[in-house]
Amino acid sequence: MVDITPVPIRALLIEDRDLDAQVVRGMLARSHLAVDVCWVSGLVGGLARLASDPFDVLLLDLGLADAVGLEGVHAVRRRFVDLPIVVLSGDDNPEVGLGAVRAGADDFVVKGLYDGDVLGRTVRYAIERRRATRRIRVLNANLERRVQARTRALRQANEDLAFANEEMSAFAQTATHDLRAPLRAIQGFASILEDDFAEVLGADGRGYLGRVSAACERMDILLEALRMLAGVSRSAMRPGSCDLGPMARRILADLAHAEPDREVAIEVDPSLRAMGDAGLIDLLLSNLLGNAWKFTRHRAAARIALRRVGEEGGVALFCVEDDGAGFDMAQAGSIFKPFERAHGEHEFEGTGLGLATAQRVVRRHGGFIRAEGTPGQGARFYFTLAPPLRPRGEPLVAGAAEPSPDELSPDELSPDELSPDELSLDELSLDELSLDEPPPTQPAADGTEGAPGETLDS
Repeated sequence: MVDITPVPIRALLIEDRDLDAQVVRGMLARSHLAVDVCWVSGLVGGLARLASDPFDVLLLDLGLADAVGLEGVHAVRRRFVDLPIVVLSGDDNPEVGLGAVRAGADDFVVKGLYDGDVLGRTVRYAIERRRATRRIRVLNANLERRVQARTRALRQANEDLAFANEEMSAFAQTATHDLRAPLRAIQGFASILEDDFAEVLGADGRGYLGRVSAACERMDILLEALRMLAGVSRSAMRPGSCDLGPMARRILADLAHAEPDREVAIEVDPSLRAMGDAGLIDLLLSNLLGNAWKFTRHRAAARIALRRVGEEGGVALFCVEDDGAGFDMAQAGSIFKPFERAHGEHEFEGTGLGLATAQRVVRRHGGFIRAEGTPGQGARFYFTLAPPLRPRGEPLVAGAAEPSPDELSPDELSPDELSPDELSLDELSLDELSLDEPPPTQPAADGTEGAPGETLDS
């Protein structure tokens, strides 16, 4: 048969009065708790015994001849961090008990004011509290280790990303500069051919030459767009107070001057204050308003608006809106990527870098940008120019939602290596974690309280 006899709790009693020691041992013998009590009469002997033998709990008298006041509690706690300590004292002053607990004791009882059951429960609760404290300490240490590891990994990732961006920007700047020289050579020779050899080339040859020149012009525009995109990441930020309204009206006036026959209703709020780099914000509005102007081209009477539409995350939320070609919301997550287009180049000209540049400007300011659209009915681009002051529900990139804590996988929320005996939060009940309420006892088969020693480690 399996032996189900509860394992006794090993308790060390440090008491220099024989009569008091006999009383304590007798009470514990008559309690519901299975306890083996070892008695020593002084602190020095007690510390030596603790160093040589494992004990589950220490019963410590405050009136020892070789320890004044709380010296004994301090001495034990310094050397045995995880040992449960129950202080025994003949002084019923509450301040004495409070001082003992502050010194490191787990509980405090007054001699003559308790019986065996009270003392047994006190011993049990002290053991459970210390065990919970030990587990919490291990959990906290493990959490701190994880936080430090994640912080190091994040710092390294940020450094790697910064290096990659720097390399990419440097490459873009170099490429756009180096490619312009052969491009200018092609344009120069094409011009010479057109001027000096037009009759030799004939109509077909001149047509092909025109295509070469047009392709060179498109390449030059694309290289300039790449240079601007790279410059957004490389340029130093010069933040200051900006009004988006005058910037927007100037940009739209330039667009209207280039196409005077267009009929476009312009709506720009009178004051659109924001903090940011004026040059970068001007680039942002040039791209967003330029797109709005371009994609409303087929409207006989178009409408373009720039407004502040409220707040997002505690910061100003702006919106550029038009009633032009729009786009399918299935493309909302991709149109901010370089060279991704919602419409073919045969429908609307462009480099495919305008929205990528706009997003990069917004991100440099700590904000976010997202797009909404309906085919044939127009588009709306919402953006902020500052980090959120409180959590927001919008994604950093259009179409890419931020995960909520409930959506994180267990691997992201728990340590990689958890010891079931030491690190599992599921094993710690609310009672074990509470220092105010004792854990309930389990009823035995005969209806009496079960021996708490059955739940404790030997």
